[in-house]
Amino acid sequence: MNGTNGVITDAGHIQRRIHGNYEIALNLTVDGGFSIGVTATGSPHRYDELSYTTGDVTKANLAYRIIAEGADKGVQPEGIRQALNDALNIKPKSLAEMAKQGTHRQVRPTMAGAHLTPLTAPQQRALNAAIDGVIYPGDGITTATLRSLDRKGYGSVAYEGRRKRVVSLVLNGRGLAAVSKAVA
Repeated sequence: MNGTNGVITDAGHIQRRIHGNYEIALNLTVDGGFSIGVTATGSPHRYDELSYTTGDVTKANLAYRIIAEGADKGVQPEGIRQALNDALNIKPKSLAEMAKQGTHRQVRPTMAGAHLTPLTAPQQRALNAAIDGVIYPGDGITTATLRSLDRKGYGSVAYEGRRKRVVSLVLNGRGLAAVSKAVA
């Protein structure tokens, strides 16, 4: 249960506070970790560079305090990120290190943990139907299946038009590895 002093004690509860031009959301995750998300006040714009996840309550409190103090002082997101890196001893990767790793997209966690579940039969069929690293809807492959593979981190959905119609899923390294595993 959430206490009256602003302490989060129930998993899945989110505490939101406004600091400067930022709305900071602190979440106690189901697995006992802490997640901090930052958006522009009154806007859906998310500052991914200020998002932070940890299992350590001390680091979560420090990260929250640094973000809140920077926001109250009107510091730009880049400046707050640098303060976070310095305080938490986070070393940004060089371009050479990032190129060596390839492109790796962090999977956004879902409340139900869908990003951790094994592939379903329709998802596996969709992966098996990949043509040159791209999956197209049709022949039993729904756009919902493509979106679910995107959420699980197997690729990126490509949209078309103003209504954002799903036209394909472009597989990333994880998706291509799953295809090669299925073929082998």
